[in-house]
Amino acid sequence: MKQLIIIYEFKGYQNNKKSFESKLRQFKQFAFLTENACIIWTNNSVVSVRDFLITEISADDKLYVGETAAPAAWTNSIDERVTEYIRNNLK
Repeated sequence: MKQLIIIYEFKGYQNNKKSFESKLRQFKQFAFLTENACIIWTNNSVVSVRDFLITEISADDKLYVGETAAPAAWTNSIDERVTEYIRNNLK
């Protein structure tokens, strides 16, 4: 299973953040890193994930989907439960 990092920023007048994050949760294995970043575990390609999520963003919003892998580094600004989840699942 691949680990994908998703970075998003809502700028448009229609803020679809709730429905966007609801779509992220459909991947079942996910961890919100910050208010605008999430990591998911999936067998889907970055393009198919982008196409799945793009329906919830407006033309002014930003979306990045990229593949990531261990090793990774971060500061303690991420919740401890999320940190533990990432450590246990990042490969």
